Amino acid sequence: TCSRHDGLFGMGNKRHAPKKGRPSRKPNKKKRNKRKRDDEGEKIGSGSIDRTKKLAAARDRNIDERDNSFQDASESDVENEVEDVKDSYRLLLQTFKQEPKASRVKTASHSRKPKKVELSDQPSAEDESGVESEREPEGNGFGESEWNGCEDGGDEEEQVEENTDEEEAQVNENGEEGTNKDEAAEADQEGSDEDERAEKGEGEDEHEGEEDEEEDQETAVDGLDSDSAEEDGMAPDEFKLHLEHELAESEQVLEGQAEGRKFCVIGGADWDGLEALGSHVFCSGTAQALPLPPPPRSLSNCNIKKRLLEQWQACVAKSSKPRRRTAAASLLRRVFPSIPNQQECGVTELQRSVFALLNGYRDLVFCERTVANCDELMQVYALHVLNHALKTRDRIVRNNFKARDRSSDADADDNKSLRDQGFTRCKVLVVLPFRNSAYRFLHTLLALLPTTFKGGGVAHKARFEREFGSEDDDADQDGAAKGPPKPKEFHEVFDGNIDDCFSIGLAITRKSIKLFTDFYASDIIIASPLGLRLVTGAPGDKDRDVDFLSSVEVLVLDQSDVFLYQNWEHVSILFDSLNLLPSQPRDTDFSRVRAWALNNLSSRYRQTAIFSAYLTPEINTVANRHCLNWRGCVKVRPSYAGSIAAVIPHVRQIFQRLHCTSPADLADTLFNHFSKQVLPPILNGQQSHTLIFIPSYLDYVRVRNHLKSQEASFTSCCEYTSGKAITRARTAFFHGNRRILLITERFHFFRRYRIRGVEHVVFYSLPDNGRFYADVINMLQSSSVDGSTVLAAYTRWEVLRLERIAGTDRAQKMLSANTSVHMFF
Repeated sequence: TCSRHDGLFGMGNKRHAPKKGRPSRKPNKKKRNKRKRDDEGEKIGSGSIDRTKKLAAARDRNIDERDNSFQDASESDVENEVEDVKDSYRLLLQTFKQEPKASRVKTASHSRKPKKVELSDQPSAEDESGVESEREPEGNGFGESEWNGCEDGGDEEEQVEENTDEEEAQVNENGEEGTNKDEAAEADQEGSDEDERAEKGEGEDEHEGEEDEEEDQETAVDGLDSDSAEEDGMAPDEFKLHLEHELAESEQVLEGQAEGRKFCVIGGADWDGLEALGSHVFCSGTAQALPLPPPPRSLSNCNIKKRLLEQWQACVAKSSKPRRRTAAASLLRRVFPSIPNQQECGVTELQRSVFALLNGYRDLVFCERTVANCDELMQVYALHVLNHALKTRDRIVRNNFKARDRSSDADADDNKSLRDQGFTRCKVLVVLPFRNSAYRFLHTLLALLPTTFKGGGVAHKARFEREFGSEDDDADQDGAAKGPPKPKEFHEVFDGNIDDCFSIGLAITRKSIKLFTDFYASDIIIASPLGLRLVTGAPGDKDRDVDFLSSVEVLVLDQSDVFLYQNWEHVSILFDSLNLLPSQPRDTDFSRVRAWALNNLSSRYRQTAIFSAYLTPEINTVANRHCLNWRGCVKVRPSYAGSIAAVIPHVRQIFQRLHCTSPADLADTLFNHFSKQVLPPILNGQQSHTLIFIPSYLDYVRVRNHLKSQEASFTSCCEYTSGKAITRARTAFFHGNRRILLITERFHFFRRYRIRGVEHVVFYSLPDNGRFYADVINMLQSSSVDGSTVLAAYTRWEVLRLERIAGTDRAQKMLSANTSVHMFF
C-alpha cells in the first residue's frame, strides 16, 4: 500500500516532501527582511553589533585626530597620546554616570535627528563626549557641516577645536581617575541598546509628538538655503524685511482709518514692470514702501527655496516637451501649459512683473485677468504661497533648536529673535469660487512641490479627486459640442465641478502633504466664500469660530469677479473676520508670538492679492478698507478699447446720462427714469419683442413687481428660475405671446443662452461685465435690425462700467460733455 506521502506509483513526491532539517512551512518574509536590515547595520539603523563596532572605530579615529591637533609634542610621542585617550574615555564614563537614565533614554530616542551644535550657547554633554558629533544624521542626508553653513561639507576638525578646551577643563575639575576602557565600552553599549529601542519605534503611540518634532527638525535643514541667500550676493530677503519691520506710531493705522490714503499713478519711467503689464498702475503706501522692486531677470535672485526653484524649472521644461497622452501628462499640461514667449528662466514678462510685486509683500489688486493669462497668474501666486509657507515653517523649526538649547534667563533680545509665530498655524488662505478652480490650484501646488515632499505621497488624494474632480468631463464636452457654442470664458469658469461650497485644509510635513486636515493644524486653507461662511458662522452666533483666521499672513482671492455673481456679502464678512485676536489661547506659546500680533496689528502685515477680470466698486471698497499692508497697495487697471467694438449688428445705440447726487440715490434714480420715460412707450404698443436687461437682482424684483401692478404682458428669467420655466418663457417671448422679457446679469452669466426673437434692447443699467453688452445686442434678429433700438442708462457713479463698454478715453469725454445723450452706430 502506498503511503499518503507517496506519489501515484508509490514513489515519494520529492517536490512536496519536507527536507530534513528544514521546516515544512515557508520562511517568514518579515524575519528575512529583518535579517537583511541587521546585515546592513548602521545604514538601516538596526542597532546591531556591527554598527556599535563601526561607531567605536569612528570614535577612536576622531579622538586620535582631535588629540593630534592639540598636542604640542611630536607624533612619535606615543605615551602622551595614550594618556590623552584615557582622559577622553574617562570623561565619557563620567558623563554617563552623572546624567540621569531618563535623560539618556530621551537622547537616544532622538539619536537619528541632526544635532545643531552651533546654535546653542553651551555645548551639550553629548557634544563634549564626542559620541553624537561623530554619528552621521540620517533622514535628509545632511552632515553636520551643512548645519554650520559650510560649503565644503564635512570639516570636523573645526568642531573638535571648539569643544576641546571645555572638555579638558571639565576633566580637571572633576578629577576622577582609574576608569578603564571596559567600563566606557559597557556604558557605550548601554546607550547603543537604548538607541536601538528608539530606532525600532517602540512606543510610537506614546510619542507621536516626538515623531512630529523629528519631522520638523529634519525639515529645518532645507530652510538654511533661504538664510544664506544674502551671503551669496542675492537681494535682501523680502520675507524677513516684511515680517521683522517695526511700525512707527504714525504707521499703526487700523481698519476703518485709511480713508485719507491716496493712490498715485506710476509711469513707465518709475517702474520697469509697467511695460509688461501695459496698464494703469496705481500705488499707495508710505515713503518707505513706495519704491517698487524691479522685476527680477531670473527667479534665482528672489530668495526662493532652492529645491522649489528647481522644481519650477523642471515643470516648465516638462510641459514644453511632447509626451504620451496619459492622464498625468494631460493634467500637467493643463496645470503648466506651454506658455508662449517664455524665457529660459521659466517665467514670462507678465510673471516677472507680478512676482516682483508679490515677492515684495505688497498688496496687489490685479484687474487684468483673462483666459489667456489665468494659468500664468495661478502659477505665480502658487509659487509665492508655497515659498511663504515653507519659509515660515522652516524658520519655526530652526528657532525650536535655539529655544531648546537656550537657558531660561536669556536676554530680551534673544527672546525677541525667537518670536516667529502667530496665534494659530494657518498662514495662507486662498479663496476660489468653485471646486474646479480649487482642483487646478491644488494640482499646481503639488506640481511645484520639491521631490522630497512627494516621497511620502499625498494623504487623502483619492478623496480629493472624488470630491473635487469631475467624473463626467467627457459627457460635458460632448454636450457642449451638441449645443450652441459658448465663449472660452464660459468654459474656463464652468468646466468641471462647479460646486461653490467647499473648504479644505492642507498641512505640509517633512516628506508628504496631508489634505483635509483640521484648520488649526493646517498651513494652507483653500475655500470658497460660502464654505468659509458655513465654517465660521454668521456674526453674532454663539458658536462662531474665526480663531483659525487670526494669523493669516497671505490672502489670495482669485476670480474675484465671479464672487460678485455668487454673494459678495460672504466676502465682506470674511474680511471682517481676518486677523482678530483669538477668543481662546488654544495651546499658544505666547513667548513665540510676534509683538505686532500681540498688539493687534496683524492686518498691517497681511498681504492681500486680488485677481479679477475687471475692477468694481466692491473690490475698490475692499482695497481701501482692508488692504492695510504697511508696504502699500498696488492696483493694476487695463486701458479698455470698449466692448462696443464687438457689436455685430448695425443698430442705433443710445447712451443717456442720468443726474444722481450720491450712490445712495442710484437705485431710485434708475427706477424713476425707467418707470416714467422708458416703460410707457413699451406698454402703449409702440414696441414689441423687447428684452430688458437688469444687472441687479433687487432692481429686477422691483421692476417685476411694477410690471405686475401695470398688468403688462411680460415674462421673466432669473438665476433662480427652473429649466422648464425658462423654456416656457423663451418660447412665449419668441412667438409673441409675451411682449417683454426680463433677464438678469447673473442669469446670462450662468446660462449664456442665445434668446431668439429680440427686436429691441433696454439696459436698465450698464452690466458689470462689458462683454455682456455685446452679447445681448448680438441677439438681435438680422431681419429686424433696421427698426431695432438699443437704450442704455448710466450715471457718473458707473464710470468703471462705462469705460469697459465705451472705452477708457471715450468714457471720460461722455462724462465731461455738456450733453447727456450720446448715440453710436
